[in-house]
Amino acid sequence: MLTGDLNRVMLDLGDRKVNGSGILGAMTTSAAKADSADYQLALASQNAAGYANVRADDVAGILLRQAQFRASLDAATSLPAFRFDVPTGASSTTLYTFRVGGAK
Repeated sequence: MLTGDLNRVMLDLGDRKVNGSGILGAMTTSAAKADSADYQLALASQNAAGYANVRADDVAGILLRQAQFRASLDAATSLPAFRFDVPTGASSTTLYTFRVGGAK
């Protein structure tokens, strides 16, 4: 009776080389699935981090363009009006300025 019970226990343990055969096979299969899931999770995390970095670069580029635009507006308001002196207390707005011919 004891030998029969031991044989049934050994058959129930299975062989880890045969995936899914008995307890050892089931444990091997589960470990492989868990390893695959860990890899997929790491890959998804890496992709998400990559997307976040690209998006952060996009936002940084937008903020830089906004700062450059503001700086150009500030610089344009400080320019003199067509090289003329504006009287104190008066304001001027330069719409277009261009020069025809060579520089003096």
